[in-house]
Amino acid sequence: MQREGKAHEYVQVLIDRVIPMAKSIKDSTLWGNNLQNVAMALMNLQEYSKAKLYYDHALTLLQGRNDAFEQRFTLFVNAARNALLHQEHTRSRILLDSAAHISKSIPASSYLPTYYSVEGSYWEKQQNFDRAHMYFEKALAGAKEQNNSDMAASILFSQSAAFQTSNQPAAAMEKLRELLPYVEKKPSLKNKQMVYYDLATTAVKLGAYQEAVKWFEKHKIVLDTLLADQGTALTLELEKKYQTSEKENELLRVKAANQQQQLAIQRTRLLAGIFLLTTFVLGMLSLFWYISFRNRKKLAAQREKINLFNAMLQGQERERSRIARDLHDGLGGMLAGVKLKLSAVANREAKAQSPTYSSMDLYTIINQMDDSVHELRRIARNMMPESLLYMGLEVSLRDLCNAMNQPQLQIDFQATNLQMDYNQSFLIAVYRIVQELLTNAVKHSRATQIWVQCSEADHYFYITVEDNGKGFDPCMEGIKQKGIGLSNIRNRVEILNGHLEIDATIGKGASFHIQFEITK
Repeated sequence: MQREGKAHEYVQVLIDRVIPMAKSIKDSTLWGNNLQNVAMALMNLQEYSKAKLYYDHALTLLQGRNDAFEQRFTLFVNAARNALLHQEHTRSRILLDSAAHISKSIPASSYLPTYYSVEGSYWEKQQNFDRAHMYFEKALAGAKEQNNSDMAASILFSQSAAFQTSNQPAAAMEKLRELLPYVEKKPSLKNKQMVYYDLATTAVKLGAYQEAVKWFEKHKIVLDTLLADQGTALTLELEKKYQTSEKENELLRVKAANQQQQLAIQRTRLLAGIFLLTTFVLGMLSLFWYISFRNRKKLAAQREKINLFNAMLQGQERERSRIARDLHDGLGGMLAGVKLKLSAVANREAKAQSPTYSSMDLYTIINQMDDSVHELRRIARNMMPESLLYMGLEVSLRDLCNAMNQPQLQIDFQATNLQMDYNQSFLIAVYRIVQELLTNAVKHSRATQIWVQCSEADHYFYITVEDNGKGFDPCMEGIKQKGIGLSNIRNRVEILNGHLEIDATIGKGASFHIQFEITK
């Protein structure tokens, strides 16, 4: 069906037959692969929003699967291409970064040329043509190494289009001439028509008018052939429909002779069928009502659990804020006052007599008091950082990363397009999520480098925290149930209706990708 151009029928077979069979035998890899097949077909039909849903479902199904690196790699690459076609450049970048991370585990993947090609298209959209052509060249080299002439032709066509976009007709012409042998070896008239047309228009730009006439003539011949073939195909289709109609009419005449004899039997069967259908419908309605009731009950229990957890979080944050104020304003002020009095006593002793052991001890106590005041303020800031409420999210997260830097651990923070008007509950939730992820990485990962990225684009807020530590297996039962504080992070993400993706492998670090939809 796909080869015959019946894309919709192909998708229907996958959805109705193949995917249910994969689910029934519990083969998640086969399931995920066919979700990707549906997404790719929808992407070719320019149904980018629908394709995104299937890509996301497949990514969720295969996330964390150490035995499915190749499938996840192709998923990330194809989902990035779909996002690029849908003008979602930020999402495309995130998906390409994930693909790049997985490619380190499968350096011999046959899908690497496709990945490089999508990277080239991404950088073309960013108007970074040097970087785009660097990736296109890598893709072309990989396609030639695999003797994949179709892929090589597609990459050369993309390169020529990029050169046209960057107003380099001479370079575009060179790529088109390199593409020409691939196209002329294949029977596809449509591809020849496109290439001949581009050669002609590019020759006009270069002032080579005689060459342009030659390519326009070839383009016209191919176009006439295409139109003629379409006319012939239409005639054959009409003739086929006519013959089918004649056969159907003959069959109807044969059936009409027996129709009268069957009417009485049909009436009896109809009454029995109505009775059975009514019984079946009533049974199904009862079953649907029971299932709906049970699902509503489960949903209500889940919502109650989320609301309870949310109320607990809000109560904790209020208590944190109160304790932080009491520590900073109450105990902090008292310690500062004691320090001032001790300093005054030490100064009087210093003026009255030469320094003694007791006065030196007094200065030691004053220094210890200074350390206590600093430690008290640090604890108060961790419980409720003032910069979060008064300076905004970017400043508070940058302060958090700087505070957690260590001589043996470097934490890099990058922020893109963060706003100043997020509501307080969202600010606190994002801050606590990043704080928890950093704390886990510092305590457990043995990393030397941690990267933190926060950005907002197209009404979505993205958080990425990556480290180069020892990694872990997110599928382990202990990790799922209680390990490394992930439960609190998952609950906070669920309260904000967000999406969490964990990309971790033992010995190869860990990446956490979180996405929230911004509602203002």
